[in-house]
Order: sequence, then C-alpha cells, then structure tokens
Amino acid sequence: MFENPAILLGISAIVAGIPAAVWLYFIFSDSNSSKKIIALVFGLGCLTAPTLLGLQYVWDIFPQFNLDAFIQENIQAQNTQFIATFVLFGAMEEIIKMYVVTAIDKKTVLIKTLNNSIRYSLAAALGFSFTENIYYLSQFWQSISGGELFGMYIFRSSFTTCAHLIFSGIFGYFYGIGKFSIQMTEQQKILGKTNLGSRIIGRIFNLPRSQAYQQSMIFRGLFTAIAMHATYNYLLQFNILP
Repeated sequence: MFENPAILLGISAIVAGIPAAVWLYFIFSDSNSSKKIIALVFGLGCLTAPTLLGLQYVWDIFPQFNLDAFIQENIQAQNTQFIATFVLFGAMEEIIKMYVVTAIDKKTVLIKTLNNSIRYSLAAALGFSFTENIYYLSQFWQSISGGELFGMYIFRSSFTTCAHLIFSGIFGYFYGIGKFSIQMTEQQKILGKTNLGSRIIGRIFNLPRSQAYQQSMIFRGLFTAIAMHATYNYLLQFNILP
C-alpha cells in the first residue's frame, strides 16, 4: 500500500497534520482572530517549503545561480563552509516566511496589534514546518525502521517545529514594533533617544524617521531570526543538540 506515492504522501500529510493542529490550537485558542485569516496565513505558509524546493530545482537547471554550489566550491574550510551554508538556507527560509506575513498585511491590514504580529508569524512558520514534515516523512517512511521514523516524527513535531516558531516569533515581535513605528519614534523623540540603525537606514534610503525606524526593526528581527536559525542547524549538524 505504501508503495503508491500518492497514498504515502496522503498518510504523511495526515500524520504531520496532527501536531500542526495542536500547535495552531495553542497559538490561537484565546484569540478572536478570524479562522479564515488564520487558514490563509497557514495555507500560504504551507507553500513556502515547496517554493524553496522549487528554487533548488531551478539551481539544478541553471547551476550558475546555485548559491549552495558557490559556497561549496569557494570555501575550503569545512567549518566555515557549514556556517555559510546554514546562514544561506536559514536566510532563505526566514525571508520567505517573513514575506507571507508582510504581503498579507499590506493587502488586508492583517497586523493591528503586536500580539497579531507574533501570532500570524507563528502561523506562517507552522505552515512551513507542516509541509517540511510531510516531505521528511514521505522520504524516509520506507527507508528507516519504525522506531527511527517515530523518533524523527516526535523530534520534528516538537523541537524542530518549536524552533521554527521561535525564529518567526522573534521576527513577528520586531515587525509588530516597526508596524507601530510612529508612536515609538514620537516617544523616542520626546525622551531624546535616537536609534542608530534607523538613522543609518534613513540617510541611505532618504526615509522619514518613522519609516526608517520601521525598516530597522524589520531588518533587526529578520537578522536575529536568521542567526538563530543558522545556529540551530549548526548545532544539529554536529549533534550538539539532543
């Protein structure tokens, strides 16, 4: 029965959907958010992992644009090579998850509070993790033992999914702060405080103070998420995490 790819994919989706549903319940159980909006953010988040797989397929067709191959060919030190690779893929994952939230927010004014920003960022991350878990389950279902498969399922459903939520939650926090930048910058102005990042961005891109502050918060959140993601992958690579 499991030799049929469609059946295997469907079973993997059902199994991966159980922890995803549990996570969604915990994230939005005390929220008044529209179920349609939650489903939209989660659904678009589900498309992010296949998009990254598609990008790697494009790299196979056009190897001159393959950034992973570029790293492998031009960095000889293995440790540095690992770090560069993890930063690359961490950046790709965090940027595409970020895009889901920011794109919907621009179209629908999704983010109305800081809490909204964090919750919906978590929903997008959960969509990514859900489809990623489907991929891993379907790939390894027949090639490893039942005990190993179950261990992988538990680890990915808990630790790896939680890691994705933390990374995107950090971005959501900073994006939410940037979203309400006018109030923040006015408060800083009254208190006589300045933000170095927003001053630099404002001068480079000729932006008013509130917009520069907003962009500096987005960059800060994104870079923090990327750094934590890359660190997590690095620790996994060398079996430093349990």
